Amino acid sequence: MRPLWPTRQAARPGILARRAEHGQVIVLAAIVASIVLGMAGLAIDVGFAMHERGKVANAADAASMAGAGVLLNGGDNEAAITAALSYAEQNGYHASSTTVNIPPLSGPHKGNSTYVEVIINTTRPTYFMRVLQIPTETVSARAVAGFVPTPKNYALVILDHTACPAYTQSSSSSLTINGGGALVNSSCNPSATQSGGSSVTADYLDYYYKGGWQLGNNATTSVPPEPVGFQLADPLAGLARPIPCTSTTTYTPAGCTVLQSVDSGGTQSNPGQTHISVNNNSPSSLHPGVYWGGLKIDGNGGGSVTFLPGTYIFAGGGTNAGGVTYSGSSPLSGSGVTFFNTDDPSANSQSKQACGAFSLTGNGVLNFTAPTSGTWKNMLFWQGDTCTQTFSYGGGGWTTAGVIYLPVAQLSIAGGGNLGAMQIIVDTLKYSGSNPLSINYTDYVQVMPPKVELVE
Repeated sequence: MRPLWPTRQAARPGILARRAEHGQVIVLAAIVASIVLGMAGLAIDVGFAMHERGKVANAADAASMAGAGVLLNGGDNEAAITAALSYAEQNGYHASSTTVNIPPLSGPHKGNSTYVEVIINTTRPTYFMRVLQIPTETVSARAVAGFVPTPKNYALVILDHTACPAYTQSSSSSLTINGGGALVNSSCNPSATQSGGSSVTADYLDYYYKGGWQLGNNATTSVPPEPVGFQLADPLAGLARPIPCTSTTTYTPAGCTVLQSVDSGGTQSNPGQTHISVNNNSPSSLHPGVYWGGLKIDGNGGGSVTFLPGTYIFAGGGTNAGGVTYSGSSPLSGSGVTFFNTDDPSANSQSKQACGAFSLTGNGVLNFTAPTSGTWKNMLFWQGDTCTQTFSYGGGGWTTAGVIYLPVAQLSIAGGGNLGAMQIIVDTLKYSGSNPLSINYTDYVQVMPPKVELVE
């Protein structure tokens, strides 16, 4: 009799083998899938980390730049740190995760207090890396910023930090700076004023941001004046000043650098101004050296005055008689010359000790070029650090090449014309009159204003 249900027949060997292989494939596929998913998860977490790293780096850059900017503008370290932390927080990173070091504690700018180091450490959660028991990861970034010198083509630099105003232009005057620009250092507002329909044409016009450039009565500029975050130091402060000697043949006293001129009208103890009156057509020449008491040239003759190459020092004489006074119409010329105005503390009377003034108000042609080598290379008209007397220019026929440097005095221009290849570095400047004035920028003195930059 047949059984009531089918009996299981023994499986054939081929079927068993195929079933075993099928199970192995499933296990292998599961392993491969796990690996692929792990790698994909790792890639995603790494991608998120790289994205976060970019955000942290940008925040550190901005924070260090902000801190350095505060230092550049005269702020102290505490204010710079506050600014850096504020910028980090604005970018999403709390002060607890941000470290600001002034000066930096590592790197090539370690110990330099003009640089700001910002380090941001932040922790972010992972996603797929949690399966590897890595729930979070730390993302860090470091940035260092500071203010570094950057050359700029300043043909006109107004040095005074507080004068109010330091630059004045009026009476329909027109100033053109070819190939360069101007900087006004003063913190007074306004630090520069233009009026009376005056105009300035230049590549750029910079002023210290606490000051201001005021345009009134139809005054114009070819480019908008721009604020800058620095007050420039005197670029010629470290240049050795000429020291007058008391002899025409020997360097006495010890340390003096320029012998007395054979044309000098006085002595150190009794300075007396040399007076040349040109009233005929005969040319005359002057020798370099010290002129105790200064120099005066006048007359309306056709004769010329030539300054032989060298350094001319005008020492003492007093505010009414010293310095250099030029009037009349005689042409003046000199190649390779430096004119330096200083005081004479050893004069026998107090009235003769002070500096006189440069007063070049004649209407003759002036043709002067500064030395192209030597200690006082490129220095043309120059006053000492005690000479506050105004340098007055009222002519209209200059052909000059060199530097006008008045560290504590005003340059007052009432004339016009092309001053030539010049750099003018003066305490203050006043320009009036209706005659156009132009300056051709020449790189005699490399002016290096600071600029905030990322350096690490």
